[in-house]
Amino acid sequence: MKKQVVVLGTGLVGKTMAIDLQQVYEVTAVDIDKAALDELYIKHAIAVKKEDLSVPPAMLRMVKLLCGKPCLAPNW
Repeated sequence: MKKQVVVLGTGLVGKTMAIDLQQVYEVTAVDIDKAALDELYIKHAIAVKKEDLSVPPAMLRMVKLLCGKPCLAPNW
């Protein structure tokens, strides 16, 4: 079973990280941009979750999701 990693943000850096990490880990990408998430899901079979991480309740949901998982936030 692969370890799980969550990538927060799917811009230029986050997208590249998610694709590269998929080779070794089970990756979930989180972003507000549906088009970017759709591309990762359709072209690379990466799990996605649409969230506006600038809103505190959404960030709290992500903390619960990430509990015990490595998290990568490339632009923070």
